[in-house]
Amino acid sequence: DVKDATGLSYRQLNDWESKGAVPNERKEKSKWRKFTAREVFVMSVCKEIRDSFKVPIESFGYIRSFMLQKGANHFEYSLRMMRMGFCVYLMTDLKEFFVMDTDLEFEDLFRLGVFRGDDPQSYIFIKVNPLVNRMLNMKNLSSIKINEEVYDSLHEFSQQSTTRTNEERELLKLIRNKAYKRITAHLKGAKIFQVDTEEELGEEFRSKQDKELLKIIKEKKYQTIFLQKHDNKIVRISRKSTIKYKKATEKS
Repeated sequence: DVKDATGLSYRQLNDWESKGAVPNERKEKSKWRKFTAREVFVMSVCKEIRDSFKVPIESFGYIRSFMLQKGANHFEYSLRMMRMGFCVYLMTDLKEFFVMDTDLEFEDLFRLGVFRGDDPQSYIFIKVNPLVNRMLNMKNLSSIKINEEVYDSLHEFSQQSTTRTNEERELLKLIRNKAYKRITAHLKGAKIFQVDTEEELGEEFRSKQDKELLKIIKEKKYQTIFLQKHDNKIVRISRKSTIKYKKATEKS
């Protein structure tokens, strides 16, 4: 079973065992090796890395200890992710770094800059799905295929929850600007062609003289200034500004 699942020959199994790369427990009477599913999975991973990258057997100590640590079961995790339709990958430097996750999670790691350091660093990167499927086939179980519909659904959700055009990104910036108390977006054919903003200009503007107020008025091309006076003093200044987008019906 182990030979079929891992691709290791009997001679290789003996060689790996002599070098401490094969976890096993022998039955005293029959002398047969006894392996758990996660141990077979560890050997499959090591065999794939050795075949693809010509890594010495002695270099698998870190992977073995990491994947067989108490409470860890990377085989069960990979199986669960594959049943959800995902593609699973393993990334390691064989020394102190090990990650096994879906391609979407790796995408997040790269985007967050986890591997962006200046120091030179190399990693081994392999697809896990074929290894798991080979173990399933050994037990006459069907292979688990990657479900593209799952990825399409996640992509559609991502598109719905993120900005798609420059106008949407500009609108988000305005919303996050605490200076505005009200923002109104005008649409044409589901495209933003104009945004109106309202803001209170605050205490520092209320004491401005006529010439200074003229400077404020010249700051923006489209705007309406509201002045409220009490006892001949300006007690409130607010401004309504308009931002116009050209080619509102075209994609940005």
